[in-house]
Amino acid sequence: MSDVQMQNPIWNDILLGKIQVDLKFLAGKILLSRWQLALRRDFSPINLERAKADVITLYENNIHLANAKKDVESILNPTHSLVR
Repeated sequence: MSDVQMQNPIWNDILLGKIQVDLKFLAGKILLSRWQLALRRDFSPINLERAKADVITLYENNIHLANAKKDVESILNPTHSLVR
């Protein structure tokens, strides 16, 4: 993913629980849940950036998988499956 997508504020909103996403990629669900729990305890900007980089890297490395690709498309095109 490009730096532009990395800087997309939707990632912060998802990690902070402001937006809920119906994810299909199991590894993405697990990692997102772990980071959301960790960020409830310490939501410093450094931790948020680490979480964002971690989640995005997971999706970058697995974008060839159908469910990972669907998740990225739904996250970056919020008119589809985001629940506020």
